[in-house]
Amino acid sequence: MTMKARSFHIAAAFTKGLEAPPHSILSTLELAQLQQVLRHLPMLYAGALLNIVIVMAVCAHQGLPLRHYGWMAAGAVVAAVRMVQWQRRSRAAIGPAEPTRFLRSVHWTALGLVSCLSLWTSHSFATGLLVDTTFAPISLAFGAACIAQCLAFLRSTAIGVLIIGVVPSAVAMIAVGDFN
Repeated sequence: MTMKARSFHIAAAFTKGLEAPPHSILSTLELAQLQQVLRHLPMLYAGALLNIVIVMAVCAHQGLPLRHYGWMAAGAVVAAVRMVQWQRRSRAAIGPAEPTRFLRSVHWTALGLVSCLSLWTSHSFATGLLVDTTFAPISLAFGAACIAQCLAFLRSTAIGVLIIGVVPSAVAMIAVGDFN
């Protein structure tokens, strides 16, 4: 087997399962994904709120000034607002055009929130903001894994959350070089 053929087979192995589904089943697939999202959202928001409260409590316990972590309360408010929106949507009839828009909203909300937390986590580690420097990266990795598990049926969202939740903190840890 030539080198070109081997590289083709390796690339095919990595991308297997990542191809777009056939157009004929897209609407059925989106409805199934929507049902899964609606079923998992309460646990997703509960996990996010719990994680935010724990991080804020640890920051307060360590005597960190409120300006360094107070913004997380806005994340808790956003999660609570999204919870109310979810409850309203779950009671309403969802038309055939809405699943795509709703799933896209879930995708970008998850990636956006994890991105903000990832930036703060990387900053807190690199600057030594917290006494226990590994607390924030470990907390974020746990949160990203929980989010990815809840949204596993939205493959690109789950993969994106894991990458955004883990890679920036790992890069900061490697760059600083002083971690447990």
